Amino acid sequence: LKRLQDEGFKEVYVQPLHVIPGEEYEKVKTQVAHYKHRKAFEKISIGRPLLYYMGQEGKPDDYLIAIEALRKQLPKMGEDTAVLLMGHGGLHPANAAYALLQMKMEEMNWLKSYVYTVEGFPPLRFVIEKLIKEEIKKVLLVPFMLVAGDHALNDMIGDEEDSAKQQLIKEGFEVSWHLCGLG
Repeated sequence: LKRLQDEGFKEVYVQPLHVIPGEEYEKVKTQVAHYKHRKAFEKISIGRPLLYYMGQEGKPDDYLIAIEALRKQLPKMGEDTAVLLMGHGGLHPANAAYALLQMKMEEMNWLKSYVYTVEGFPPLRFVIEKLIKEEIKKVLLVPFMLVAGDHALNDMIGDEEDSAKQQLIKEGFEVSWHLCGLG
């Protein structure tokens, strides 16, 4: 933003590439607010993360929009296969967005679809318990992240015993994956 100001830009639109409005998004918002308060630009505004509005008070339902877009991008699979979406997660209260995503998938009757996070709630063990209870045998792992990078390659489908793939195999599931980020 400093460089844009120094180069004489008058109008700036900041579009974060965050999935949820967590700690990193708040940092960006703080910087935008700083430049806005200083009137560094004639106009500066910030967009929202992928999951933000929930369809209330005339606002769009970002969750339903994201779910519908994701459903169109997934490969065809049998009715006996569950989809496990892996989010990043963390300690920030915005991590609750992942639980809300799960509720919204159920609202859309996208059954046999589950959300877990690498570093927050819901954890994979929580989802594994549901899969066992529902007698599901096949799962498709999908990163619910902008890119299918380190977390997808290591935490989701890695060969280490703590990866989602290995934990699921250990529990007797047939595991496949769709290695494609949301971006």
